[in-house]
Amino acid sequence: MTELKRAEVLLYKQLPITKLLIGSWYVGRGRNGNVGRWNGNSFEVITNYLVYNGSFRTKQKTKPGIKFEPYFTAEEGCFQPFKKISLSQTELPINHVAIKQLELGRFYVADNHQLLIGRWEGDYFSMFKNTDVQSYAEIEFNNHCDLKGSFRPLLLINEGEVIEPYIENGRKHLVYASVMNFK
Repeated sequence: MTELKRAEVLLYKQLPITKLLIGSWYVGRGRNGNVGRWNGNSFEVITNYLVYNGSFRTKQKTKPGIKFEPYFTAEEGCFQPFKKISLSQTELPINHVAIKQLELGRFYVADNHQLLIGRWEGDYFSMFKNTDVQSYAEIEFNNHCDLKGSFRPLLLINEGEVIEPYIENGRKHLVYASVMNFK
């Protein structure tokens, strides 16, 4: 059981790897991001990549890209899934989120006949490019629907709150959790 009830608050523990569905999105705790898509081997996470300019002595730039994070265990891994993102059309609001209400670096659900998830970069959304090859992932960029794009953000994804941090070598871990809450 991955859900616990404590004082009217619904708490979540890490989902077992056997419960993960290929192609599904999960929210949890990860080294590079808290929202990831399971591909059967690892989680595909939209994050920032370093754009190396030839010298680490000068200021570096980053760009959105995809990193692959293995399922977290006590021995290895980078991503802990706590909750599957599954929204039906009836759960989504009718009105979209206006550009001025978007939060930089946060993930949003969009409506486009399927579950679309994108990260707001300030000028556009980073999202996975659709492909028939499951093990291949690429970033594409899409404008907000108010800017003549097709990404219509309907809901900010709740990335949760750590209730009990993961304990590693007797210390609280700064990234990973044992129990989370999604209000």
